[in-house]
Amino acid sequence: MQLKVLLPSMVFLDIAGVLRMNVPTIAGYVGIYPQRLDFVSAIAPGIMDWQNADGENLYTALDGGVMSKTGNQVLCSVHNAATDSDPAKLQDIIEKQFLALNTQQQAVRLTLSKLESSLLLRLRRFQLE
Repeated sequence: MQLKVLLPSMVFLDIAGVLRMNVPTIAGYVGIYPQRLDFVSAIAPGIMDWQNADGENLYTALDGGVMSKTGNQVLCSVHNAATDSDPAKLQDIIEKQFLALNTQQQAVRLTLSKLESSLLLRLRRFQLE
């Protein structure tokens, strides 16, 4: 299979000859083999493990996103990704960086929603005057 991991600004991984992979989804881990039917799923933050053509197990930390399997191509489009041979290091990356970003994004969304509410209230008051 061909595995592509896409970030918003670049292609993070583009590897041919992947034998199998386990991807973290919102419904739990999903095993993907070449003969599996095509599908689309939401990716949850977690560690994807995959086996290359040499039989070596490799690990990639994925932030939330979307995955699709079509034929022999698996495409993962995620916010952030990191690769390491040690899954424990990747778990630290997920906990410290990816989840911290999610917390920051929530704070930004809350601030933006407050600004939008304030703007709408002011426009409404202006309209009534």
